[in-house]
Amino acid sequence: MPILLLLLLVGGGAAWLLTHHRPAATSFVLLGDSLAVGLTPYLMRWAASKGLRFAQDAQVGRRTRAQGTALVGPGSLVFVSLGTNDAIAPTDGSQIRMLADEIRRRGSSRIVWLVPPATKQLPGIKLVRGAIYSSGVEAVTTAAPLRPDGLHPASYAVAFQDIARFL
Repeated sequence: MPILLLLLLVGGGAAWLLTHHRPAATSFVLLGDSLAVGLTPYLMRWAASKGLRFAQDAQVGRRTRAQGTALVGPGSLVFVSLGTNDAIAPTDGSQIRMLADEIRRRGSSRIVWLVPPATKQLPGIKLVRGAIYSSGVEAVTTAAPLRPDGLHPASYAVAFQDIARFL
């Protein structure tokens, strides 16, 4: 009986490790739009403090379909800030799911996606946010106050503090 209990405990621990253990990231890759551009200095310092190589591919106005994945490799922790520009015109969200799938195919150990703010100024925001939440990524939000444009944080430092809790 004690041997059976020991086997169950060891087996259960192995199953927990297989389902809850993430391989350690070796690099931090930032992909995105203007929100990613604004967060770059904060995320770069964070990555350096963790001993991670930092790579960035972000551009103001970028839509998800224009995002490349060449910087993503095995062991990458990928932080994505995309979707705001997709929400300007109605979208079905398929580009978000396709990008998340491509990042996984390239061997990313983890994908953290900053969800765009829920603003009435963007007609497709509900679809974009839904696609992010349903794409199997770790979706994060920030409660940082927004600039008058309703899209960008008034302070990227405050936004980073919210985001850092999830990294």
